[in-house]
Amino acid sequence: MAATASNDCRRKANFTFIWTIENGSFLLVSSFLKSPTLIAKSMEKSNWSLKVDSVFRTKTLDLLLSREEDNGPDNIEIEFELSIFDTDGSPLGMTAGKETCTSSHHYWLRLYQDTDVIFFRRRGKFLPNDTFTVGCRMWRT
Repeated sequence: MAATASNDCRRKANFTFIWTIENGSFLLVSSFLKSPTLIAKSMEKSNWSLKVDSVFRTKTLDLLLSREEDNGPDNIEIEFELSIFDTDGSPLGMTAGKETCTSSHHYWLRLYQDTDVIFFRRRGKFLPNDTFTVGCRMWRT
């Protein structure tokens, strides 16, 4: 059930956000970045953000999908996909899930298991021109 969102790539998402992080190698130093707050008008004007966390101790890359405080409904059930994109927009890593989100709800997802691949071995694919691109698609269930 967790991969439901990715089963039909032709299905139009209620909300799509592409976050391009310039100077992506900064994640080697800071390890944590937060996107601007996003207002999903098509999802009852709910507010969302993405956070990327590069944990070098465990060599993992995690994404945090957060519903921020807003005036929307108390609960929103969503399906979502989080992806890392390469230079031509193809996903290099993707995870999907289904979650009931309350205001100030956070959902961690392990997106990539080996940060050495991202930042060193396949840097040209993951960080072209030192730019890291993450995408989020959400559907209201």
